[in-house]
Amino acid sequence: MAQTLINTTAGAGDSGKVGGDKLNAMMTEQYRFLDRHKPARILTDGDSIGVLMSGYSGRSPLFWAASLYPFPFTHDASVDNFGVGSTFTNAANGLLTPSRTAARSARITACRANGEAVIVISQCGTNDIGVTGAGAGDDNGVGSVIANYQAWWLTCRDAGANFGIIMAIPPSGGADATRARKILAINHALSEWCRRNRQELTFCDTQMALGTDAGETFLPAGGTVGATGSVMFDTLHPSARGAYLQGRILGPIMQRLLGTRRSILTMAGDQFSKGSTPTSVRGNVLGRQGRYFDIGGTTSQVTLSGGGGVTGVANWPSAKLFGTYPPLSGTMSGTMAVAITQEAWPVALNESGRSDVLTTKLTFSGTPTSDGLISWGATVNSNLPDFADGPYDVESVLWAAQLAGFGPPNVSTVVSSGGRAWGGGANVSDIVTMDGLMQIINPNPLVATANPSNMSCNTSMNFKANVPVSGALYIYGQAMIQNPALPSPT
Repeated sequence: MAQTLINTTAGAGDSGKVGGDKLNAMMTEQYRFLDRHKPARILTDGDSIGVLMSGYSGRSPLFWAASLYPFPFTHDASVDNFGVGSTFTNAANGLLTPSRTAARSARITACRANGEAVIVISQCGTNDIGVTGAGAGDDNGVGSVIANYQAWWLTCRDAGANFGIIMAIPPSGGADATRARKILAINHALSEWCRRNRQELTFCDTQMALGTDAGETFLPAGGTVGATGSVMFDTLHPSARGAYLQGRILGPIMQRLLGTRRSILTMAGDQFSKGSTPTSVRGNVLGRQGRYFDIGGTTSQVTLSGGGGVTGVANWPSAKLFGTYPPLSGTMSGTMAVAITQEAWPVALNESGRSDVLTTKLTFSGTPTSDGLISWGATVNSNLPDFADGPYDVESVLWAAQLAGFGPPNVSTVVSSGGRAWGGGANVSDIVTMDGLMQIINPNPLVATANPSNMSCNTSMNFKANVPVSGALYIYGQAMIQNPALPSPT
C-alpha cells in the first residue's frame, strides 16, 4: 500500500476549513491494523476532558466529528469510557493505575472477541499533564509525560486495540508563559511519537483551532473564557464551540480510518409497515412525518411564538402516517424572528444536481432578550414494530447555512416512557456558528424488550438572551430504523 502522511496543523474559524480538511493523503498501513471490514468500537480515555469526549454532548469533539463528517462506529459511555478527572499523565496513579488498566484491557479484549475493531481516543487537559515540579533532567516534565503515554498505549495495544488517537492538549485560561511553553513542548513530543508510530497512532493537532498567538501564553481563542465566542467553557475545559472546532479536525481523520456513514434517512416513502404487504422491516418507524418534504402547516402545529414572529407557517410540513403532525414549538423574545420556506435540500443539490428534493428551511434574524429554545420532531403511536427485534439506529439530519446564535442541536428519543438524549449545550459559551451537513446519530443503538406504545425523535436548539441569531437551518427530518443482524451467506 502506498504510504501517505497526515497533516492536521492548519486551522480556521467556526465555519471555515480547518486542519482536518487539509489532511494530505496519508494513512500508510493503518487500514491493515484497523481490520476495516469489522464494525468499529470507540473507547475514550484521559482526564475530565476525556470524559467530555465520551459524554457525547455538544461539548464533545466526538459528537461534532461524527455529526459533521459521518462515520460508522459504536460507543456506549457506560462501558467504553475510561477517562477520570484529575488523571495525571506522569504519575503511576493516573493513566497507568492498575485497576483502571485492567478494566480498560478487559474491555478492549472483549470488544475484539466480539468481532469489533477498537479505536482508543485519549485527551488530557492542562492541569493534568504533569508539567509542574519536574527537573531539567526530565526535559521540564516532557519526558515523563511521553514515557507514561507510551506505557499506556502499550497496555492498550497488548490488549488488542487496533488504533490510538492522541488529542492535543488544549490551551489554558490561566497558564503563564513558562507553563504554556511546556504544554506546547509536550504537544510537539506527542506529535513526534505518533508520527514515528503512524501505523497505529495519530496525533489530532487542534492547537491552531483553539489557541491564539496573543503574547506567549498559548491563550484560548475567542476572548474571555466562558463568554460568547470563547473556545473554553472555563479555564480548563473546552466549550461547545471549542468542541466543534476540534470535531472539524477529528472528523476527517475518523472518516479516513472508518469510511463514510450513509444517512439512514432517505425518502418519504421509506416507512416501517407492520402487518401489511410487503412488510418493511428496516423502514423508518417515524413514517412520513419523519421526512420534512411537504407543505400545508397550520398554527396548531407551529406554536413557536413571541419576538418578531413567524412567517410562512403554511410552508411547514403537514404529512403524517400513524402518528402526529410535525410540531415546531418554543418562545422567542425581543426582535428574534423566523421565516419558514420550502427549498431544495443542499445535499441533493450539491451532490446530484437535484433541485426537486425539497425540505423545510428556517431563516433566523434579530436578537432575543431572554433565553429560550426551539424544537421540532416526529411521533408515531400506532402500527409500531416489535421493539424486541432491535437494535434501532436514530438520526436527525440538518444543514446549517452560517447558522449563528444557537447552541448545539440536542436530539432526544422517547420510547413509551423511556428514552435518551445527546448533543445540546445551554451555556452562553456553547453558542456555535454552524455550517454544512449535520447528520446527528446516537452512537449506542436503542435496544429494549418491551413493545412501545409510542416512539418519537425530537430535536431542539438553545438560544441566549442578547445574542443575535442569523443564518438558516434546513431540516431534512428524523429517522428511527430497525437494524437487525444481517443474514448469513448461503
